[in-house]
Amino acid sequence: MTLRLTLLSLAMVLFLSGCEPRNQEATLESGAQSSSADADDLKLDELSRQLWQHQTDSFAVVIGEAERLSQRIAELNATPDDEQLQAARQQWHQTHNQLLRSSSLISFGAINPGLFQQIKAAMELIDSHPIQPGYLDYFDVYQHSGIVNDIAVPITADAIRKQHGFSDGSDVSLGFHAMAYLLWGEQGSRPASDFLAPQKLEREQQLNGLKLVDLPNHRRATLLQLQATLLVDDLKSLHYRLSHQASALNGAYLSLMPRSRIQLWQQSSLHLLQKILAQPFLLPEDSESLERADPPHNQFSGQELEAIRAVIHGMTDLLFAKEPETPSLAQQLVREDTPALRRDFGKFVALLDKMILEQAVLQDNRANLRQTIEALAQRLGGNLALAGQAQPGQHDRSQP
Repeated sequence: MTLRLTLLSLAMVLFLSGCEPRNQEATLESGAQSSSADADDLKLDELSRQLWQHQTDSFAVVIGEAERLSQRIAELNATPDDEQLQAARQQWHQTHNQLLRSSSLISFGAINPGLFQQIKAAMELIDSHPIQPGYLDYFDVYQHSGIVNDIAVPITADAIRKQHGFSDGSDVSLGFHAMAYLLWGEQGSRPASDFLAPQKLEREQQLNGLKLVDLPNHRRATLLQLQATLLVDDLKSLHYRLSHQASALNGAYLSLMPRSRIQLWQQSSLHLLQKILAQPFLLPEDSESLERADPPHNQFSGQELEAIRAVIHGMTDLLFAKEPETPSLAQQLVREDTPALRRDFGKFVALLDKMILEQAVLQDNRANLRQTIEALAQRLGGNLALAGQAQPGQHDRSQP
C-alpha cells in the first residue's frame, strides 16, 4: 500500500512538472499579446488626441480671418465703391475656404449628430445652405422682398437670430451664405451702390414716416455688418467648446475607444468625398439625380472648385500630418498603401488646379474627377454611392 502511494505521488509530480513549462509558456504568450494590444491602444489614443488638436488649431485660424472680413465690410460701408466691394468678396472667400479646411472635424456633426450635436447646431448658424435669397433681399421680380426691405424687422442681434430658420431651414439670416447673397446678389453682380446710403429722404418717404435708417441701402449695410459680427461670435463660441478640456464636445470624443475615434476620422473623410461627388457640376449631364441635386455650395459667391480644393487640402493635412514616433492617420488607415493614397490626392489637386486655370468643367474633366474621388474612397475603405441615392434623413445642410 505504501509502495503504491509512493509510486502514485511520484507520477503526479512528474506529470505536473511536465505541464508547468507549457502553462508558463502559454501565460507568457498571453501576456505578450495583452502588452502589445495595450501598446497599440496607447498609440491610437495619442494619435486620436493629436488629430483633434490639429483640427482645433486649424479652426482657430478661421476666427482671425472672420475678424478681417468684418473689417473689410466696415470699409465697404464707409466707402461703398467697386474696390472695397471686391476686397470684401475676396476676404469672404479666404475666410470661408479656411473654414472648409476644417471640414474633417466639422462633419462630425453630420455623421454622428448624437454625440456631436453642438457642432451640428453651430454650423447651422455659421455655414447653413442652401438659402432662400428672397428671405433676405430683393430677388428676381420681387424688388421689395426680404428682411432688408421689411422695416418691421429691426436689424438687431436678437431679431436677426430669431429670423434664422424662422419657418424653414432655408430661411437663413446668419452665416457665410446669407452674407454672400448680400455681397454678390442673385447673379453675382450686385453693384457697390447698393450699400450707398442716401443722405436725405424724398418727400414721399417723409410723408410715409420713414427715417434714413429705414431705407434699404442703409438696412442692407447694417445687416451685413451685423452678420459679420455675429459670425465672429459664433466661430469663437464653437472654438471654445472644441478646445476647452472639460467641454461636452471633448468629453464626447474621448468617451469613444481610441479605435473608434480613428474610425470616426475615416468616416469623416468618406463623408466629405461623398459630398464633393454630389456637387451638381460634377454629376453626369444625363443623370436623373441632377434634377434632384441641391444648388452648389457657393451658389451666389462662386469659386466652387477653389472651395473643394480647400476641403481637400484640409483632408490631406489631417491624413498625412505626423508627429515623432506616432504614425499618421493615413498610415493607420491604409498601411503600406499610404504613398499611393498621397499620389491619388496629388492627382486630385492637380485636376482641380487644371480646371481652375481653364475656368471650365468640361465633360472629360468631370469624368476624371469623379473617377479620382471614387478611387480615393476605395483606398480609404469605402464605396461612394451615386449622388442622389442617399436615403431620407441623410441630407446635411451645413457641409460642403
